Amino acid sequence: MDTQAPLWEWLVAAATALDTPELSEHDIATLLDLVREVAHGVCRPAGPLAAYLIGVAVGRGADPRVAAAIIGGLVTEEQSVAAPTAASVTTLRSSTSRLVPPPAA
Repeated sequence: MDTQAPLWEWLVAAATALDTPELSEHDIATLLDLVREVAHGVCRPAGPLAAYLIGVAVGRGADPRVAAAIIGGLVTEEQSVAAPTAASVTTLRSSTSRLVPPPAA
């Protein structure tokens, strides 16, 4: 029996209800890994909240990979220091390109 069947069925229903594309297996694995890293590296509630923030950024036009890289970088930084600073976030963001593309002309 496929233990993941309820997850896939629910994700298809959720994507349909939200009128969004279905997630690929790669996207699901990447997001679950990132949420796990955040939950264990920062604190448990930060995991789903990070996923939400990535979703907001992507909804505003950010590249999902760039948004995930920024969050992943913050987790790495969180593990090495007390908390990320505004300057380090700016540096990380600029090193992974623009989070949100410029508005279309």
